[in-house]
Amino acid sequence: MQPEAAPEEGVGCAAVTWAALALVLAGAALWSAGILLEDPIRCTGTCQWFAFALIFAGTPVSALITVAGGSDLVLAWPVDILLWILIGVAHTKLSGEHPPLSGRWNRAMGIIVAAALIYGGVLSLTVEQA
Repeated sequence: MQPEAAPEEGVGCAAVTWAALALVLAGAALWSAGILLEDPIRCTGTCQWFAFALIFAGTPVSALITVAGGSDLVLAWPVDILLWILIGVAHTKLSGEHPPLSGRWNRAMGIIVAAALIYGGVLSLTVEQA
């Protein structure tokens, strides 16, 4: 007789996929909104700051490279997407077996997106001062 297999611990692939997909789409939406807003002629001052904040929130690694390098907007999409996927995996591991779109899952996603917006806003202030 074979011993019974112990139940598997951890989270399922579906939960990780939902979290990663939601964060990649949120990053793409933030970046797209910032690109649509950013117009050097019509968008100045606060509008330009907000546009850069959205762009930088959607592409956090690209934003860091852009600010550190002091160059034009750099796009490192593969690394940005990988970062969003890793954050999604961490989100799923930390939040446990809560189904997507449950209250705890939504709050955690909201916190992650809010942190990305704060990060983008701070980097945007850095660009404005330079």
